[in-house]
Amino acid sequence: MEGKYQDALKYAEKALKIAEDIGDINEVATTYNVLGVINNHLANYSDALRYLTKYMEISEKMGNLDFLARAYNNIGVTYEKLGEIKKAEEYYRKSVEIIEKIGNDKLLEVFYNNLGVLYARHGNYLRGLEYMKKSLEISNKLNDKYEMCDRLVSLCTLTIEMGKYFEAIDFCNRGIEMAKENLYISQLFGGYVHLARAYTFLKELKKAREYLNMAESLLKDIQESYLLIEYYLTNAEYYMAVNNMDKAREYLGYAKREADQIKDIILIEHINVLLAYLKCSRGLKDVREIFEKAIGYYEKFDYKKDLADAFYYYGLCLIKWDKNEGLEKLRRCIELYHQMGLGEKIREVEDRINEILS
Repeated sequence: MEGKYQDALKYAEKALKIAEDIGDINEVATTYNVLGVINNHLANYSDALRYLTKYMEISEKMGNLDFLARAYNNIGVTYEKLGEIKKAEEYYRKSVEIIEKIGNDKLLEVFYNNLGVLYARHGNYLRGLEYMKKSLEISNKLNDKYEMCDRLVSLCTLTIEMGKYFEAIDFCNRGIEMAKENLYISQLFGGYVHLARAYTFLKELKKAREYLNMAESLLKDIQESYLLIEYYLTNAEYYMAVNNMDKAREYLGYAKREADQIKDIILIEHINVLLAYLKCSRGLKDVREIFEKAIGYYEKFDYKKDLADAFYYYGLCLIKWDKNEGLEKLRRCIELYHQMGLGEKIREVEDRINEILS
């Protein structure tokens, strides 16, 4: 996949030179945007910001609100990938405000979803759900089946994170049916993976395995790094649930390799937390630093859900060696879930604490 983006980068650079030579300002602006998007895919975020800032500046001078909204959105994407949530939100909101004024439903459909995903990653799940459902409403209005399918699978992901597993299963099943009807392989794969994850959390492990096998049958057609990471992480969670820690480590290794390639720091830290948890049985010497580093990163950028999850695994790790310190971390996890309004997740942790204390 990276090779294709490198080829696209070369052609876009040639297109930019031609546009500049003939003085076509529209094409210059458009090509800057394309170069920014390509560099985002290649994780060259400084180059992406440089090109997208030029696109924004030209769009402002032209007074082209459509271009300007796209520039704001894509700059928001870059800042989100860099973990700079407040800047990402600022640019996403600017893009939405413009598109709400000029009335481009097709763009609003995408921009609402981006803002919803951002709010969810930032721990504001109710607001995230609100914007993602707004995006789905527009997809339905436009009869845009591809985006409808994509939104349903995304809502499945979000509701899993909220601990609303039966609601997630409903979203996933609706997305899967649409994906089957229209041969949307990526969404079908994602739907199977997310269903497997929901059933893993529900401890219905036979069903979880069935859906992972369905996803595996499509694996050869999947090239998107984020989908592959979700597949590997879900397999790791499944194998942790069936107490096969060697297989869990194997799949976390695959996930880590993909996350390193796309330089997604949030995912890298999450995978490191899970790997540290699996090392706990050997002692705390090597794992404290890993947990503390992840917690520091999540606190710095205010990633509440990831922070709560880190405290959860840290607590489970510590409890094997120091029950009081472990319980302290688990209670910190509960506090964060409470701040996010995730009642179902609170009950999961409380059940685990009662299990430990009994």
